Amino acid sequence: MRIAIAAQDSDLPVFAAGLAADGAADAALLQEIERLNPHVDFSRIPAGTVLLLPDRVGSRENASRGLADEGFDALAQQVRAAVEATTARVRAGHDALQVQRKEVSGVVRSAALKRLMESDAQVRQLVEQGESVFKADTLRAREAAMELEALGKEAVEALEQLARAVGRTT
Repeated sequence: MRIAIAAQDSDLPVFAAGLAADGAADAALLQEIERLNPHVDFSRIPAGTVLLLPDRVGSRENASRGLADEGFDALAQQVRAAVEATTARVRAGHDALQVQRKEVSGVVRSAALKRLMESDAQVRQLVEQGESVFKADTLRAREAAMELEALGKEAVEALEQLARAVGRTT
């Protein structure tokens, strides 16, 4: 598997012709490029687009590079590390939120604050609003952790799918 980066805006036939040693790309090659790059609109390939190419491209010198040259394994490792680090930060934030909630709950359950809440409707309303905010924050933190976990799994699956497409293992 090889990669090439579009140097200028193009479409698939013009882009592929620029890769071919003889300046012409056959229909089978065009279909293979389309299969390897389902994310690309081939009627308009913007400059800077990275395309996967089959190894069989009879390419001009320096028109494409092998994926091994680009550090596929390093990319996969960086993505996994980034997902793990982000997940750890979200968990730490969620844990800190729980510690704060316990501290506030202890104060809210204190006899002094209970007496104050009984005698002052405004204080009672503020405490109830604060509890609602904590509950909403806890729910959002839980949802964010679940979404991040799902995103991490999707990223790993996408890397594995890409690795299979380019003939590598992760």
